[in-house]
Amino acid sequence: RIQILFEGMTSTILQQCVDTAFKIFPNNITISREQLETLMGVINCLNMEELDTKPNYLSSNSLVHSKILDSKYFHFDIFYVKKGHRLPLHDHPGMVGIMKVLFGEMRVRSYSPQRQSGLRRTTFRTVLKCRKTQDRVYTASSKPIYLTSAKDNIHEVIAETDIAFFDCLAPPYENNCTFYRLSSGYDEADEMAELRSVGTEPEYVTAPRRYTGIPFRYPWHAT
Repeated sequence: RIQILFEGMTSTILQQCVDTAFKIFPNNITISREQLETLMGVINCLNMEELDTKPNYLSSNSLVHSKILDSKYFHFDIFYVKKGHRLPLHDHPGMVGIMKVLFGEMRVRSYSPQRQSGLRRTTFRTVLKCRKTQDRVYTASSKPIYLTSAKDNIHEVIAETDIAFFDCLAPPYENNCTFYRLSSGYDEADEMAELRSVGTEPEYVTAPRRYTGIPFRYPWHAT
């Protein structure tokens, strides 16, 4: 699929995403609303055909990960999740994320930590008082999901059907994410909950898959 990009140039949608992200992230600590709308607008046009995402890539594994682009400013990835499986509750410390469903029905359940007074520590663990800020199902026709460093940052992705989604994260990880679980006495229906950090999640093991979608180039100023 070819569309018009800046100043009469032509490009694929993925190339537009790459060029737009390289215009925004190297120069900004925070993203303005206008910049966000521009990036989310091009990400919203991504589709499973251009990125070569197919449900049969989940035939042998429950979680599959394809790395599209890995720069010092941001990451582009594709995640595949088999029906009934999930990416468990985790955070992206100091980062923003944009997700776009490519196929299937994907539930996103996210939490926003309350003020610092809601944090306490137990032996080797952190417990956060959080408000559930999102619990809804997205499809390929939905607009992208935006997660900030302050709101919706702790989240899980549940596959209501087999799914694939595009993921943009900025800046890249400096430290590993933290996984969380609901503390005892709370359930997924509660608006307020305590989330307890856990060391690892055995269920979160992704099988790598080489990206085979439409090619792209790095902008000249990013090389």
